[in-house]
Amino acid sequence: MSKLIELKGTLHLIGTKDGGRQSFILSGYRPSFKIEGKLFSGMIILENQGKMYPGETNEAYVYFIPHKFENKLKQGLNLSFTEGSRPIGDFLITKVNGLVEWDPDSLSKIEMYSLLKKMDEMISSVNPVNPDALVSQLIDEGVKSNFSNKDEVRKILITA
Repeated sequence: MSKLIELKGTLHLIGTKDGGRQSFILSGYRPSFKIEGKLFSGMIILENQGKMYPGETNEAYVYFIPHKFENKLKQGLNLSFTEGSRPIGDFLITKVNGLVEWDPDSLSKIEMYSLLKKMDEMISSVNPVNPDALVSQLIDEGVKSNFSNKDEVRKILITA
């Protein structure tokens, strides 16, 4: 089992007109977060939705691989995050859940968000889209990446 630092908080994406992203982010997005002047990779899991547009504010979880900075992460701390050197948003910590162990079920939920991102990329690159072929391909990829069965993947895809 892996251990990750889990933070809950309020995520804000800078609007496009203010220099933010041109497009939405999906749950599972992995920007760089600025902590004590250094950049660290983190993963955003959006709460109650799969995507978020520039200018929006939503509740989210952020996960980090443990580093020496974990004792600096406190409720009320605002972390900026970037794409390259460009700031694209910030995350206000409302709760530090600390180190959490990930079991296979939790990991598969994170991997599902990655599949949804891949699905969005496939949809935008294929014209016209054959929905049955797309779902089949995603189900096959999902099963290859630790999902117990195709029905589980199909259920998550349908409810996403």
